[in-house]
This record gives sequence, structure tokens and C-alpha cells, in this order.
Amino acid sequence: MRCHAAALEIAESTARHHMLHRDGLLSALDRPRWHAHYRKSDLVDQAAVLAEGLVASHAWVDGNKRTTWVALRTFLDVNGVSWLESPAVDDVVAQMTGLTTRRINGPAFATWLRPRLNFAERR
Repeated sequence: MRCHAAALEIAESTARHHMLHRDGLLSALDRPRWHAHYRKSDLVDQAAVLAEGLVASHAWVDGNKRTTWVALRTFLDVNGVSWLESPAVDDVVAQMTGLTTRRINGPAFATWLRPRLNFAERR
């Protein structure tokens, strides 16, 4: 909820009322853990399947792409991965839209994401 509230700049209590598909959201949030366990996926691949799952779940009434971007950044930050430099807004919009329309899949998104990240400062 916090990521959705932050993405839309609304209160968390309001964000709760925007939810459409709770089960889809929970499933998307579990994807990185399952990929790490069963496929031995690295953090970039886990981040990509998280993003792919969140946009596919269409968990909220509005702001799904924005929320996915905030959740992705939070996932990477919590796992000690930083950005070499922030991607241009147009690039982010193109990637999130590509995931939403399924023109881009998780592995393709991971390929876009990987060279933009800094693992040297991982905690």
C-alpha cells in the first residue's frame, strides 16, 4: 500500500480503497522469492519478475505503472542495489508501458535494467 500511496501521492488509507485485485497483488509480491528459490534468480531477475507481475495483476484502479516503478525501486533499495544514474522518465514510461502491454517481458526488462544498476555498494 505504501508504494501505491507514494506513487499517487495519496494517504495509505485512501490507497486501500483503490485496490481491485488483492490476490493478484499478493501473487506478484511472491514472485521474486519463488524465482530466487526455484530458479536461483539474481536480484535483477527478481526485480524484473516483480515488475512484470505487478503490472499484469492490475491490482489498483489507477496508477499501476507508477506503483510498479516505486515498488521496483524500493525492492532494489531494500536489497542494497543502487542506480548508476536515474533513467530518463521517457525510458521508464516506455518500459512500464511495454510490460503492461506485454510488448516487453520480464527477461527483456531485466536486460534493460541490469546495466543501469550498481551492485558495488550492496549492503
